[in-house]
Order: sequence, then C-alpha cells, then structure tokens
Amino acid sequence: MHNPLPSRGVSDVPSSPADVQATFCATLADEWVRLGVRHAVVAPGSRSTPMALALAEHVGVRIHIVHDERVAAFYALGLGLDA
Repeated sequence: MHNPLPSRGVSDVPSSPADVQATFCATLADEWVRLGVRHAVVAPGSRSTPMALALAEHVGVRIHIVHDERVAAFYALGLGLDA
C-alpha cells in the first residue's frame, strides 16, 4: 500500500515530550497572533509554562499574570468584553 504522506527525517521529529509541547504551543501562539490576539492572561504553573513561554516570544502580545486560574478566567473575560 502506498503511503500518501511524505516521509519525515529523524531530525524533523521532536526528540522529547517537552519539545513536542514547545512546538505545539509555539505554533498555536503564532496562529493566535496572526488572527489578532493581543492579550494573554496567564496563571503561573507547570502546566501553562510552555504556552506562557510561546506567548512571551511575541512582542505584540501583552501578558497579564494572575495568580489564580479562576481570577484569570474572569480577567480574560473582562479583556474580551472591553475589546
């Protein structure tokens, strides 16, 4: 059976789960910025670190750090309603 997908070299495949997370988050952040996202609300923690780092790479995105996830959700809602 013919495989329609192009073969990928070993160097194209992320070498660890952390690399996969970083690549995914960077791609997602790039797309969000392309679509016009200008604010990101981050509640610090190990689960959100890859996304926070990816968003911090974009100078056009203002990062708002909030120390509680529930507060972050309402803060983000307020930013969205203000836009």
